[in-house]
Amino acid sequence: MKLLFISTGIILVSAIVLFAQDNEKKSRKDIRAGKRSKIEQKVKEIITSRDYIFYARQANPLGGSPINLTSEYTLQVKGDTIESFLPFYGVAYRAELHGEGGIKFNTTAKNYKVKEKKGRYEVSIKVNAPNDDYRLYLVVTSSGYATLNVNCNNRQSISFNGIIKGVGL
Repeated sequence: MKLLFISTGIILVSAIVLFAQDNEKKSRKDIRAGKRSKIEQKVKEIITSRDYIFYARQANPLGGSPINLTSEYTLQVKGDTIESFLPFYGVAYRAELHGEGGIKFNTTAKNYKVKEKKGRYEVSIKVNAPNDDYRLYLVVTSSGYATLNVNCNNRQSISFNGIIKGVGL
């Protein structure tokens, strides 16, 4: 009789533990889905508001190896104003006199378009800077990871991998 009570108790405790773990897994999934949904909403909000900063973490020069960036290089979009402070690795077809290097400008966008495709945003920006004309293509995933392709007249194309964040974050 004692053996029956003990085995019944063990079975009940085991069943409770198994169901508790199953509920915990579901709640973790719900929590992750909720966080993912908040991030997706925030990304959509900052892209449509034109108020964000792209932080470059890696440079990918045309025909070269990827370069991990240790300093903070950014492309800031605030309304129609585009400010770039990015490095350049590659071939320049025309040398600049001031020798500052990099992709640096602070000017207004000539053309700014956003397309939403398959859970990501494709941003196309055309900028006429004093030293060159730039065509910027930013692809942003719903999780905030982004790739920036920079094309211009006087240099080889270069791309950057990184993240975007809202200016107010």
